[in-house]
Amino acid sequence: MTKSFVFFLILFLTKTIFSQERIEGVNIVSVKEKLVFDQLKPIQQLDAEWISIVPFCDIDSSNSARLVYDQPWEYYGERLKGVRQMVQLAHENNFSVMLKPQVRESNGRYVGHINYRKKRDWKSFEQSYRTYIFAFIKIAQEENIALFCVGTELGRFVKERPKFWKKLIKDIRKIYTGKLTYAANWDDYEKFPHWKELDYIGVDAYFPISKKQKPTLKELENGWEPILAKMEKTSQLMNKKILLTEFGYRSIQRSAFKPWVHFSDEIFDENSQVNSLEALFKSVWKKDFVAGGFLWRWYPYHPSSGGKGNTKYTVQNKLGEEIVRKYYTF
Repeated sequence: MTKSFVFFLILFLTKTIFSQERIEGVNIVSVKEKLVFDQLKPIQQLDAEWISIVPFCDIDSSNSARLVYDQPWEYYGERLKGVRQMVQLAHENNFSVMLKPQVRESNGRYVGHINYRKKRDWKSFEQSYRTYIFAFIKIAQEENIALFCVGTELGRFVKERPKFWKKLIKDIRKIYTGKLTYAANWDDYEKFPHWKELDYIGVDAYFPISKKQKPTLKELENGWEPILAKMEKTSQLMNKKILLTEFGYRSIQRSAFKPWVHFSDEIFDENSQVNSLEALFKSVWKKDFVAGGFLWRWYPYHPSSGGKGNTKYTVQNKLGEEIVRKYYTF
């Protein structure tokens, strides 16, 4: 057995073990029509092994305590039939899947502030949310989906109705045999009371890392240090790994200042996106208590997505795409 063969064998085994432990995924935008293989091929070329499918639902404009989903006017990929087709095609092409049903406020308000004064409205909303989630849990179990996210950034809902969430998770466990997480916002993941009932501590990781106009890579890495200390403490306390259910930066100046904010005076800067992503990978990705994560976001129509002048989160056809490929490949 030659030394070169042994070297490549070790490299292969290292990559295999690493990929088993590390979730390297993308949050794919819902398709307007059926998902096809050509739309998955660029994700394979990124060396991502997981896809997060995110079917949004809306709050009924005439009844704020009712959720609207699976409607004919929605994108194919947000309807039950479309989600199932996307999952099946992903599995056929050797992707693992996280299914992440998510509430959307049509008027742009933050869903973490959803609140009701009257008990009957909370009850109505709880029932509507439960029906919505279980419609997708049925698909998750039937299609053998590896990971299901029970909610996303619903901070006030969790705080005001903790018993509902405890029972929801318990009832999901009765019929779903895959793993579970919840996607907490970056500023309240420590407050979620049910991590011990789940398999991962899910965090939408839009942490403010630097206020500077053009921070150096080292300054961005330093910005992660206090954040990582808190995340590790939570991980140890709950005996669960941290999963970045969403992570990403827009290709604008000061991309790491407030990654969740859309500024009116944005200036395209793909180098800023590159540096912020590289700092995350160098600082966070290697930590033993981090399970990996899902890049936000990836459009299925790759040739016409992203590119020069595009200030959105996607790295497609930008310098950031190579950074993600670099870290997903090893």
